[in-house]
Amino acid sequence: MAIDKIESKKYEFTKGAMLQLGIAAGLVVASLILGWAAFSKWRFKSSLVAGYRAYESYQLSLAKRELESAISWNPEHVGAREVLAKILCDAGGPELSSAEGHYKKIRELGGDSSTAKVGMGVIYLKRAELATAPKEVQDLVTKATAEFQAASDIPEGNIGVGHGLLLLSQKLGNPRLLADARVRFEAARKEMGGKSAARISRDGLIDYYSGLGRAFSTDDPRDLEVARDAFQSCMQVARRWEMPRANVMALEARQWAVWKGTLGEITALEASVNVRRKLMGSYWRDSRDQELFKKHARPWMAWSLSFAQALARAGNDRAAAPIFNEIRGNEHFKDFPEPFLAESRFHCDVVMREGIKPGEQENAAKLAIQPLDGLLKKLSAADDAGKERKAVAHNAMALMRFLQGLAGYKSAQDNLADALKLFPDDYVYNRNLLVVLKRAKATPAQMQPVLDKTKALATGAFAEDFEKVEKVLAEK
Repeated sequence: MAIDKIESKKYEFTKGAMLQLGIAAGLVVASLILGWAAFSKWRFKSSLVAGYRAYESYQLSLAKRELESAISWNPEHVGAREVLAKILCDAGGPELSSAEGHYKKIRELGGDSSTAKVGMGVIYLKRAELATAPKEVQDLVTKATAEFQAASDIPEGNIGVGHGLLLLSQKLGNPRLLADARVRFEAARKEMGGKSAARISRDGLIDYYSGLGRAFSTDDPRDLEVARDAFQSCMQVARRWEMPRANVMALEARQWAVWKGTLGEITALEASVNVRRKLMGSYWRDSRDQELFKKHARPWMAWSLSFAQALARAGNDRAAAPIFNEIRGNEHFKDFPEPFLAESRFHCDVVMREGIKPGEQENAAKLAIQPLDGLLKKLSAADDAGKERKAVAHNAMALMRFLQGLAGYKSAQDNLADALKLFPDDYVYNRNLLVVLKRAKATPAQMQPVLDKTKALATGAFAEDFEKVEKVLAEK
């Protein structure tokens, strides 16, 4: 049986077939484009929302990564660039150039809003902080002020100008600019209390309180109260920013340093102050964050010592002594000279109190020796200021040893000899050594060189004092 030959099938591309193939291919391409567009839109929104959330929760590293990702999917999104620029600006240093680049791009995109102008002004201020030449500082602040003034429709504009004046006051040593800065912060306060109240951003509010606190950080007790309240408010708004907490403690220290109240007044405040001290102290002591320790430890220590000194000035030695012991015995402060200095001064002040009984005076002198010894070990005479501090400490130690009577005379001589190595022509140190030698019954040969030196230095205001010394030397 014969097998018929199978003919191969022919495909003909008719116009209809070509049209159908073209439509199918177009649909595939369109689906790919739409799919990619949907995917990129999803990635953009996902990164943008994640970046905003991270920024609001102060996870700045995560926020930076997410916002950079969002901009890679949508380079023309102004909001993402503006928040990213803020993060880079706060980081400072080399990141300032990147932040400036984002603000310039925002302006190219037509997003030159008041907040963007404020951001550019902040960049200029950040650069002015790093500058050292007065002209460069002035020029950068001038540029920043122009940006802030262009944003006068929002409170952040006046706040920025105020910060510029504070920077000039600090860098150029012109305290009169503080008054101008206060005027700007007052203008911002009025704006926030009026129709613009809802337009102040959280960052703007933080800048307002931090600037207001700096503007009132003077030695006037009334100003210090305003400054402390401002930093306290800043601490409440910026819960994750550590600087306001440190500023509050530093202001507390300055307030107690100039405090002149009564014993009854400070005793009434003692319990509440100590509770707050313990709370703030546990905050940084219980943290493993070394940066937190660096920011908080020293202000907390200064606050505690200043309060203890205020207690002592008011006559409440019972409450002051445990605080001095607490600080000096804290391992975190073992390398700091301040605790030893404060406690030494406390006991030395007790020694010199008018009407103190001999037994109490001798006991106070004994208590002063240990912190003075620790202070002398911590102090360095590497510069003029260090030399003076060390000489004063040696002189104080000599006085405490002298008050112990015969047993302490030799040590007192050694301390005064060390002070005179640093300042051989100081009248007070020579005079004190002369008196110690007299009480120690030194020989005339030992006393004569010191007597000659002291007499030669007894000019001007010291002449009357030397007459009293001569009476002591004439005693038998």
